[in-house]
Amino acid sequence: MDRPTFAALALILSAIGIYGLIAYSVGQRTQEIGIRMALGAKAADISRMILREGMEITAIGSAIGFALAIPSPKVFDAIFSDLAVGAPAVYPVVLADMLVVALAATLAPACRAARVGPPRGHLAPLPLQNLLWEPRAGRTALMALC
Repeated sequence: MDRPTFAALALILSAIGIYGLIAYSVGQRTQEIGIRMALGAKAADISRMILREGMEITAIGSAIGFALAIPSPKVFDAIFSDLAVGAPAVYPVVLADMLVVALAATLAPACRAARVGPPRGHLAPLPLQNLLWEPRAGRTALMALC
């Protein structure tokens, strides 16, 4: 596998990972986001909050990756004599690419979070007929607040 193909595959896998992490976080925080909307938060505020959290996670991961990448050419040179490791000038380009990919991967969950509405009947006791089983995305979810 040549280097551009490997780099593209690495970017795609990182985008999938970041998207999955942020989408899961938004899914877990749907009620919190709905309460924020009910208390007056605007959709742009919610989107900005999710984007900021995604970029914070990316910044932390990129900083750790950058710190580990600095000594890696010497380590790989000692282990593999035939391996030609790229120049350190590539590191800022990779960092910028990673931030752009993370922003793109975080946009979809941020837009979905902005469409969350305030919860209905959150404090009212739920009668038994309101507990419905509804198939969603290949799994069964208990929908209590329909």
